[in-house]
Amino acid sequence: MRMVKCSKRGCPCAENQDARHGHYYSLTYAMDGKTVSRLLSAEQAEIARGQIEAGRQFLEAVEWYLALCRGRADSELEISSASACATEAE
Repeated sequence: MRMVKCSKRGCPCAENQDARHGHYYSLTYAMDGKTVSRLLSAEQAEIARGQIEAGRQFLEAVEWYLALCRGRADSELEISSASACATEAE
């Protein structure tokens, strides 16, 4: 939630933080290396909160899966290395 200055000449919001306009809901994110901001209604802000939480949960699941894959790949490399050493010893 943000309070903003309106940039109108003579408006007290430019000098006095307590006179700023708002409460505005703002969604800010990076896209193609640029910062994008969008003002939202209270209803849209609630929807965005749910979308953000779902995105966080998805990223956590992807990180968990990648860690599992790395562990499996490391195990396969260790088995392969041990097998190669045993073959050379024979």
